[in-house]
Amino acid sequence: MIDIKQTAIRYRIKSAKKKKAERAYKKYEDTQKIGILFSSIDLDKHDKIKNLVKKLKKDGKTISILSFVDKGRENHGFDFDYYTKEDFSLFGKVISENVQKFIDEEFDLLYHIDLEENPWVTSLMAQSKAKCRVGRHSETFDSFYELMLAIKKEEVSELIDQMYYYTNNL
Repeated sequence: MIDIKQTAIRYRIKSAKKKKAERAYKKYEDTQKIGILFSSIDLDKHDKIKNLVKKLKKDGKTISILSFVDKGRENHGFDFDYYTKEDFSLFGKVISENVQKFIDEEFDLLYHIDLEENPWVTSLMAQSKAKCRVGRHSETFDSFYELMLAIKKEEVSELIDQMYYYTNNL
C-alpha cells in the first residue's frame, strides 16, 4: 500500500532542494545557537546526544534539540522535544508549531545525527533556515549540508566526535 504522507514528504524534499537559503559558516567561537536533529532509535544514541549537549553547553552554546520518534519507539525520558508523522498533514506539510519554529530558527550550526536516511528528518533538514548544516556524508544528502563528514565506523559516537571536532577546528 502506498503511504501518501511519505510520498508527499519525498516530493517536499525534492522541491526544497531547489530553494536556496542564505548559508554561511562561522568560527566555532563565534557560534551561539546550535540545533540538533535526530531520529530516536535507542537509549544508547540518546545518551550520546545528551553527552554532546553537555559539552556544547559547557562551551557556552545555546542548544535546541528535536527528535523524530517513529511509531513503536520511545523518547527515552522525554529529555528532548520530539515530533512524529502526526505533525505532518496528509500532503507532507508541517502542521506543528513546534516543528515549524525549529525549521525557521536560524541556527549557526545544525547537527543532523543519523546514520540512515529518514525522510521525516530529511524534510526538516531540507527546509531548515540554519546557516550551516552538518551531517554524515551521503550522496542522498549532498545538497542539504554545508559540511559533510565521512566516517570510518558507522557508529553514532564516531559521527558525533567528528562533528564536534571539525566544527571546532575549521
